[in-house]
Amino acid sequence: MKGLPKSKRRNWTFRVSVVLFLALILGFLGWSCWVYVQIENYAGLDQTAPSDAIGVLGAAEYDGRPSRFSAHVLTTRANSTIAASHRSSSPWAVPAEMSIRGCGGPRST
Repeated sequence: MKGLPKSKRRNWTFRVSVVLFLALILGFLGWSCWVYVQIENYAGLDQTAPSDAIGVLGAAEYDGRPSRFSAHVLTTRANSTIAASHRSSSPWAVPAEMSIRGCGGPRST
């Protein structure tokens, strides 16, 4: 590089920098696509296994007040619990608040 004029050295350095930057961007995009595919594949697996009970957790609460999405979240969780119990994965569904007090019971048939 000592024999090259200053303008050619700058041009070479710029080209190498651009190529490295583009390689970095392509590597990041490739990795992002791989992560996306992995998440999609894993999310599609049904990992339901038999259990003794299903714990149903509550919704978010801020300063003692439920969030504005609480009703929707609780409805969705209740529906998921009912669907799981119909698949016979568990005979018991225990809400989180009741599990502390020891309440709950077998599902009705």
